[in-house]
Amino acid sequence: MKFNNRQLYRHLMRIFCGWAFFAAVVAAFGISGIRMSKISRDPAELANLPLYYGLLSNLGMLVWAGGAFISFFASFHVEAPKIISLLRWAGILTLILLLDDFLLIHDEIFPNLLLLPEWLVYLFYLVTFPLFFFSHLNVILNQTEYPILALGIFLMGVSVL
Repeated sequence: MKFNNRQLYRHLMRIFCGWAFFAAVVAAFGISGIRMSKISRDPAELANLPLYYGLLSNLGMLVWAGGAFISFFASFHVEAPKIISLLRWAGILTLILLLDDFLLIHDEIFPNLLLLPEWLVYLFYLVTFPLFFFSHLNVILNQTEYPILALGIFLMGVSVL
């Protein structure tokens, strides 16, 4: 794959922004007086828990990350604008689910930090996912394997329950 100068510059800027974000997070914790060892070590290790504590949660986050990456990656290798939109929005929504799972947004941040009810996160999902599905319904119905789609919808529903 060959890049022209503009594409190379855009990719380098994305990489730089990613590293700048991580540097800002580390700096924010450092300014707050939180030691680097507290944010760089595994929580089970810090709490002297067995290594299998949180294993399923960690595996789930890897699956979310893989799904988001695959969606974003695939969106750069198709040419139909409707499919690009479908894949990028699927990647964004999967990334939101990853962040929710990783940062405990609906479990901890909303009720304890923001003092907002947890159901607001579920309301967001209840509105956003059908909106995504119905706005891309034509592409989904014309280019999908229905058993895989049904399995995905079923597993998503089970995970919410």
